[in-house]
Amino acid sequence: MSPTWQSKLLRRTHPNRAIYLNSLRKLLGRRFMRTGSMGDLNRALSYFKKSWACSSSAPSIRISSAQFAAIILTTQLNWEDSSVLLQGAVELLPFVSVRSLEHTDKQHMLAQFTGLASAAAAAALKAGESASQALRLLELGRDIIAGLLMEMRGDITDLKEQYPHLADEFIHLREELDSPRFEELIKEIRTQPKFCNFLLPPSAEEMMAAAKPDPIIVINMSAHRSEPLHISKLLEWLWNVVSRPSLEALGFANAPKDDFPRVWWIPTGPLSHLPLHAAGRHMDGSSETVLDRTMSSYASSIKALIYGHRRHRSIQSQSDHAVLVAMQETPGLAASQTLPYAAVEVENLKKFCPELGLKPISPSLCKADVLDCLRQCQIFHFAGHGLSHPTEPSRSCLLLEDWESKPLRVGDLRDLNLQKNPPFLAYLSPCSTGANEVYTLVDEGIHLVSVF
Repeated sequence: MSPTWQSKLLRRTHPNRAIYLNSLRKLLGRRFMRTGSMGDLNRALSYFKKSWACSSSAPSIRISSAQFAAIILTTQLNWEDSSVLLQGAVELLPFVSVRSLEHTDKQHMLAQFTGLASAAAAAALKAGESASQALRLLELGRDIIAGLLMEMRGDITDLKEQYPHLADEFIHLREELDSPRFEELIKEIRTQPKFCNFLLPPSAEEMMAAAKPDPIIVINMSAHRSEPLHISKLLEWLWNVVSRPSLEALGFANAPKDDFPRVWWIPTGPLSHLPLHAAGRHMDGSSETVLDRTMSSYASSIKALIYGHRRHRSIQSQSDHAVLVAMQETPGLAASQTLPYAAVEVENLKKFCPELGLKPISPSLCKADVLDCLRQCQIFHFAGHGLSHPTEPSRSCLLLEDWESKPLRVGDLRDLNLQKNPPFLAYLSPCSTGANEVYTLVDEGIHLVSVF
């Protein structure tokens, strides 16, 4: 039975057509690995493209097909066709992660497509696309899980008010796994007045506006590379390759005479684990460092930055509570991990609260009480230990007295919907609160810092 004949067994609109085409390309790919026949490789590429074109099939299957087709095209230096496929795949990516799934299930689904947005942005630039288009692809294909929360709490509210029937269908379909109809519905919603940008990333104009007054530096890295580096050499490499060119392009070529300018770093891929703010030549008293030229902040995406600015402008917390938590000793940890000054730190903060118009609150050191206090507070200060989960970042947690049985996890804080009434300031003293150790989810920004 020849592959060409088999592919005709299913009509073009059959929802499983892409799956069968994928199976055919796997067989051809294996044969190519044995024989080196370019005919097999080209036919595998053809089946990849046909699988991608199956609009009635599951988005996850179509995206996978587009990715593999783009890899083949890239080896042939066909950047134009590769870019078209990768852009289409990125645009489909938000439809893969089902809104009703648990955080860990969302993570598992999105882990299949690690690096897709970075590859699409790199291919777009290679194909001669504009920098704004490459940035749009990064915004669309990264930080998906956090983006879902922002979108569900924003766009859907307006849709309910003006087009309730579309909103009802949207809510129903977003719960279905890989629903092809969901993609069609989004297109229909975008034809309605004032909803042409429904669930789309920020426009070029919005992104430029977000970079005022503080510039944003987005660093894309699509090639995977791993080799041991001495820390001082790593910081110097970051300075030479990433930080210095970026700062000098912004006019920050020397140490400022007055106030330090602020920049927002948005690294992608492996760069997300590297300290861009500490890059520089730190030997022999050199002033060629990021620390000598600017004050650094980080964001997971431009859309997250825009959302945060809008949220703090529109929401004015009525609470005057400062929730202060000190975990001097943590159950289950060694005596060497005692934090002798945690309680002193919190006591000193209490003294400053009255002159700032704040009422210090010290909840009992258990998950339930801390969560309850977080619902209404201006300041949250946590002096204690944290845990960055090595395989499931949504299970990273702050360590309270009951952490062994009831850990205060990233998922719990996200479910609390702190964005509804966010604290003005959250200070988290544990190491790795901004770390995500799972490489396949490096672009998702799933960590303790992100939930505040």
